[in-house]
Amino acid sequence: SLSRRIEISINTIYFCFIKMMRIVVLLAVLLSVSAFAPIGKPVRQNSLQMGVENFPGIPSKQEGGFFDPLKLSEGKDESTLKWYRAAELKHGRVSMIAALGIWIQGLDTGIIPNPAFHETNALSALKKVSTENPGALIQIGIAIAALEVLGASIESKGDRAPGDFGWDPSNIRPKKAELLEDFQTKELKNGRLAML
Repeated sequence: SLSRRIEISINTIYFCFIKMMRIVVLLAVLLSVSAFAPIGKPVRQNSLQMGVENFPGIPSKQEGGFFDPLKLSEGKDESTLKWYRAAELKHGRVSMIAALGIWIQGLDTGIIPNPAFHETNALSALKKVSTENPGALIQIGIAIAALEVLGASIESKGDRAPGDFGWDPSNIRPKKAELLEDFQTKELKNGRLAML
């Protein structure tokens, strides 16, 4: 029957999509490994001499001090440490938005008028969107790529602190240095919690 063939086609598309996403994740992991490969002769300096203690979010000596049990920061220059911190902030921000998105998705607020986006279960929503609106996933992917390129171009200038894009449309950034550091520490710690 026609409905059975349509159901088989939808399931086939869904499983092909899942396989494709697994391949994409595998390739992303394999390609990201090259980011940690040494380029030249490693520099043998203590990471604390490179300015790590000046980054927001580093606990005081009374709180335990700088925590790096895997020694990921040893022998790294300042630009690499800034790149690590920018990546940590970016992943933390995305994780905080994703954690909020899980709650919003479960509410079915109906903000988006398209019925494909009204599924309250996250995995069912992905399946529904991929089968009913595959173009939406492409649009989301293009938007993410555009934001990555924009962020990389701003970070490549190197004249800002890690994760600072100079964009504060709601004017929530504190003007005083000690309040700003406290704000950045809270953002970093909440981002770390969301990544868990």
